[in-house]
Formats: sequence, C-alpha cells, structure tokens
Amino acid sequence: MASPRRLIQSLATRASHTSLISHSSRAQSSISCRIAPFSANRLSTRPSPPSLFSSRFCRYSSISTRAPLPLTDSQPTTSEDSAQNAQRRAEERAFQITFTCKPCSHRSSHRISQHGYYKGTVLISCPGCKNRHVISDHLNIFMDKKSTLEDILSEHGQTILKGRLDGDMEWWEDGTVRTVAESSGDELQGHIGQTAQQQENASVAQEQEQQEQAQEQEQEQTQELEQEQEQELDIKQPGHRENP
Repeated sequence: MASPRRLIQSLATRASHTSLISHSSRAQSSISCRIAPFSANRLSTRPSPPSLFSSRFCRYSSISTRAPLPLTDSQPTTSEDSAQNAQRRAEERAFQITFTCKPCSHRSSHRISQHGYYKGTVLISCPGCKNRHVISDHLNIFMDKKSTLEDILSEHGQTILKGRLDGDMEWWEDGTVRTVAESSGDELQGHIGQTAQQQENASVAQEQEQQEQAQEQEQEQTQELEQEQEQELDIKQPGHRENP
C-alpha cells in the first residue's frame, strides 16, 4: 500500500512543478511583450538632437515669400510731377555744352544746370560709345579737389574757346571768363572791331601774297624770253653758215 501512495505523491509533485514552470514562463513572456513595445515607442518618440550642419543649412537657406523693400520711399512719378519738373528745368539757369568724344569722335550737345556745374558733380554720357565724361566735381567723388571744366582742361593745357551761360557768362577766345554785366558795350564793340581788323589784315596779306606770286610768274616769263633771245643771237653770229 505504501508504494502506490508514494507513486501518486511523486506524480502530483511533478505535475505541480511543471505547471509552475509553465506559468512562470508565460508570465515572463507576457512581461517581455509588454516592455518591448513600450521601449520601442519610447525610443522612437525620443527627439534626436539636430546636427550642426543641418541647423546652419536651415539658417542660411531660409526662403522668404515677402517682396523686397525698396531702398527709398519714392513713389512713381505722375503727370503733374513731370510737368512740374519740366517747368523747373525751363526756369532754372543752365547752359549748353558741345564737345567731341575722343574715344569715338562723336560730337554731341548737352544741357547742364548752373547749380550742378558750380555746386555738385556733373557727368555727361556720350550717345555714341556710352562713355561718361566728368564736367565738374565739387563733391570730390572723382577728383581730389573741387574742379570745373576749366580746371580739367587747364591740366591738359587746353581752354574753352567760346561759351555762353544764358547771357550771364561768356568764355572768350583768350581763355578768360567774364560776365556779360561786367563786359561793357565798348569792350564788346572793341572785340568785334578787333576781329574785323584781323579778318581785313588776313585778306590784305592774302592779296599781297597773290600779287607776289603773279610778279614771280612774270619774272620767270621774262627770264625765259631773254634766254630764248640769247639763243637766237648765238645762232645768228657772223661766220655761222646756215643750211640751204
């Protein structure tokens, strides 16, 4: 009787032991399954630190959809503004300059305001080659000292032959600059008379030269005639026999 009881007890203990092992293994597997998705989700939701290169790239490659702001707050000109500007230009004191561009030999005329010529910096553009020429510079942009066209030309040994500033200023042929108010009528008349006298002297000199040339031609003709006469006399000398 004792042996069957022991056999039954041993079988019962083995069955309970196997059930405990299977229960523990199931519990461990369920715990691991619960921890695994939590750890995966935790790792996936953790923000990765941005790299230095990507941050710099995003900083300097930002695209703005806003239109660029103008440098000035100027508004587009209207017809009234254009009319006012035209009236102002018509009323302001100005003079016209005609020059020949040395690079392309193109001759053109330009209108320059008196205020810009004596107070600012004036550039004119050649219509032929599009080169810009400095006429005056009082803002020291292109030159070290304040200069006008007279100063610029004097550096190259040149002068303005003749010019006029709306009847207020004149450039004379000797290079001097005078105002019309300072120049009296006698001076102007004297200058005109001097020019006429120079023209008359030039015409007289030309006539004298023509007369001298005519006299030289007459002298040459007389010399030729004398030479021919001498040759004839030599032929007709005594003792000379003529052919029958």
